[in-house]
Amino acid sequence: MQIKIVQDSAKVKRKVRSPTIDTSFLCRPYAIVPYCFMPVLPGETMTNLWWSLNCISDPLRVRSQVGWLDTMYFYVKHSQLDIAASLIDMHVDGNVLPDAGATARLAGADKLYWTAAGGVPYEKLCVEHVVKWYFRDEGEALIPETGLIDGFLPAQIQRDGWWQSMQLATVLPGDENLLPGEFPEAPNDGTDEAVWATRYAQWTKMRNLGLTDASYEDYLRAQGVASVADDSDEELKRPELLARDAEFVTPANTVEPSTGYPSTAHVKTMKGAEKRNRFFKEPGFIVGIMIWRPKVTMGNIAGGMSGFMDSYADWMPASLQGQPYSSIKIFNEATGPAPIQATGDTQVVVDLRDFLLYGEQRQSYWVNQVATPALKRTTGLFYPALPRTLTADVKYLTDAEAIEVFLTPADPVYMRADGLVSFSINSQIGTDTTP
Repeated sequence: MQIKIVQDSAKVKRKVRSPTIDTSFLCRPYAIVPYCFMPVLPGETMTNLWWSLNCISDPLRVRSQVGWLDTMYFYVKHSQLDIAASLIDMHVDGNVLPDAGATARLAGADKLYWTAAGGVPYEKLCVEHVVKWYFRDEGEALIPETGLIDGFLPAQIQRDGWWQSMQLATVLPGDENLLPGEFPEAPNDGTDEAVWATRYAQWTKMRNLGLTDASYEDYLRAQGVASVADDSDEELKRPELLARDAEFVTPANTVEPSTGYPSTAHVKTMKGAEKRNRFFKEPGFIVGIMIWRPKVTMGNIAGGMSGFMDSYADWMPASLQGQPYSSIKIFNEATGPAPIQATGDTQVVVDLRDFLLYGEQRQSYWVNQVATPALKRTTGLFYPALPRTLTADVKYLTDAEAIEVFLTPADPVYMRADGLVSFSINSQIGTDTTP
């Protein structure tokens, strides 16, 4: 006779938790503003993400001002944050996060990142990690020279342009024995021969190992170690973009509250949903951010770049394609499409490839152009000066420039947003929370 000592148990389905974020926030142009933050547990599956945000700006200075509103949702894992070691130790060893170093609790409340005094700044750490991977160029500082916008990290202006390559001509290496349009490929930065010899020796070793165009995983295999599938920096460190909604915004009629005069504002309802299932392997957070991008027109531009393509090298002939500096255009002081505000024998250089790749702006009037002060038209226009200084980065706005979009450019002026974000997540957590 057989005795059954194991009884089959009924399968237990995961339950659905449906948290909702009731959000209200203020946003200035090009500030990266978080408005949604939700923890997720390992083994959970998000089946639906829904949002509806009603956005209206204070009156705008330019009545025809257009722009874009951008909402994005990211999944950031614990293992991706700067405090990953402490978080992993917390999970594995059952510890509590220490109160020192990067995991220090806030001494005071941080309302920008919705963290009360004594709390771990998870939201700020997640936003900084997202900004590092999605909103900064390689090697670029988290906080640019232009600083923060209303306390938030800034996003780059909406598109690239030839002006971003404008530099002093002194950055170029000099050599009197080159053909027109040619420049030496090695930078003339004073590097001594010993360093170059070391680099050559390193390259020789890599060539002998077949690693001149290899990844770290290839190196491990050359040492006899099998690499883990998909074990790359991109896979491990980059936050996952779960959903995005970018909308073009046009001005709507409104009334300036302080005067009663008619004006315009940006008014938009950002509404969307993401219904694809997303399984979360690790504990982490879902963070939602918004960026309001009014169209930016640069000042100090006197005309188009096309009129200065007046030499053989400017038209990118095939014979010069291998020369890295063949597309460089040099302008003397107070000449070119963006005359510089400088004195003395000063030259600037621009890479014409940026113009051909990204295009340019144009308007039927000159703005802030030094050589023609009679044609300045600055009243009622949103035009950051170009360049701020000869070495300044024009990819970002300062806080003072950001509020110039408003009819009254002084605190408090914002885009004001109010709405809801809701989730449907399959989880082991039930809806019954009775003790």
